[in-house]
Amino acid sequence: MKPSLLVVGLRAEARIVAGPNVRMVIGGGDSLRLAQAIEVALLGGVSSIMSFGLAGGVAPGLRPGTVVIASCVLAGSEKLEADGTWSRDLAGAFSGAVIAAIAGVDRPVHTAVAKRDLHITTGAATADMESHIAARAANRHKLPFASVRVVADPSDCDLPRAALVAMKPDGKIDATAVLRSVLHNPGQLPALIRTSIHAAAAFDSLRSARHIVGTFLADQSRRGKLEDFATVATSRIFPRSNEMCHACISEFAVVGDPCRCLGVAPDGGVGG
Repeated sequence: MKPSLLVVGLRAEARIVAGPNVRMVIGGGDSLRLAQAIEVALLGGVSSIMSFGLAGGVAPGLRPGTVVIASCVLAGSEKLEADGTWSRDLAGAFSGAVIAAIAGVDRPVHTAVAKRDLHITTGAATADMESHIAARAANRHKLPFASVRVVADPSDCDLPRAALVAMKPDGKIDATAVLRSVLHNPGQLPALIRTSIHAAAAFDSLRSARHIVGTFLADQSRRGKLEDFATVATSRIFPRSNEMCHACISEFAVVGDPCRCLGVAPDGGVGG
């Protein structure tokens, strides 16, 4: 079965959602690098793309730990639709989940004023730095897309400077940078503690979501396998000249591997 591609921002998020038949890409706050990494990951073939992890709340009333399923992702003038059936099924599986627009941003929206303005101009419920990159890739490659995000910081809270410098490019937490920021400005410590409490609640929700997400990803992979089988079967019954065997370009194919269709290509030649 083709794996599902999971797009996250933090290594801690990746550890939560890692599992069988899952391919992972970690953003680390760099949108350009993330877009490139997704394209590389797609070369092996995937059945779907999901954005997963924490998000900033921009709509009033969303508390830390609230699960938000994207109806679409808004990025500037772009409106990138999520797979409607998948999103509705996911929302139905989570107690208290919200289906709403998610804003994709390239930099953190870290003040209450900026969050309010973003909500007013877009109508988005949350904002994160990975969903729009993942949605664009899914749109280009015509793959099903969903985004499952959990509110960490609510709309009425500013993020302290220490929280903004906490992420390394590889998605790990930079404890040294956080400590250095607090030592430079000790007055932000109460806000940092509050942010940590909110993040803990959000991570609890992410961990609870793991089983549900895993079930949906496995189902999506099975669908992809059935579609691949149907495509290969059709190509063998109705061969077209100069067409590569679909099985040979599956996720199992490696340069130099023999053809997976028992050596008979649709054009009547030898596959592989």
